[in-house]
Amino acid sequence: MIHPQLKSLAVPIDSVTPDPENARKHPQRNIESIKDSLRQFGQRKPIIVQKEGRIVRAGNGTLESAKALGWTEIAAIFVDEEELQAKRFAVADNRTAELAEWDFEQLTKIFSDMPEADRAALGWADYEIQPLLASDWNPATVDPEFSAPLKDPVSKVYLRSDQKAIVDRACELYNQLHGTNYLPSETMAAICQEYFESNEPKDDQ
Repeated sequence: MIHPQLKSLAVPIDSVTPDPENARKHPQRNIESIKDSLRQFGQRKPIIVQKEGRIVRAGNGTLESAKALGWTEIAAIFVDEEELQAKRFAVADNRTAELAEWDFEQLTKIFSDMPEADRAALGWADYEIQPLLASDWNPATVDPEFSAPLKDPVSKVYLRSDQKAIVDRACELYNQLHGTNYLPSETMAAICQEYFESNEPKDDQ
């Protein structure tokens, strides 16, 4: 179903051609999600078609999904531009959408406010939604005793070249073992300096 306000843009669905060089792939889960959206909400934005060759430059997933649903028409905007410009737009249209980020706390509120049955056509699987609903979004309580600034903060650590080699190797081994960069080298350096200083040979009194 094409949204009534887009009806004037409707063209026969077989009169436009999927982009043969589309760099954006549409796996089955993506197509099924688009089909669910079209069934529930209809087509609410037109696909973009290069006038020359009638090649779809934005909305190839929508076109494929609409065909799978048996649609005979689709809303489209035709743009008269050279091929290179049309390809550039296709890449930019996909990439700029990728660069957006989810506000998961807000998304959780949206999911919480709707019946469970209504979440099915939103492109989110149940195993993705449940951890969000189970999350505690309240900020952690900070103990004032530990949040006060240090009276004498350590800003620099001085190590000999041989000591630094030990620190670097320790950090490398830690990260390989845990698969993370959780322990910064500065922290390890401070720990090692304390160790080195406590084990320095002392002059006889």
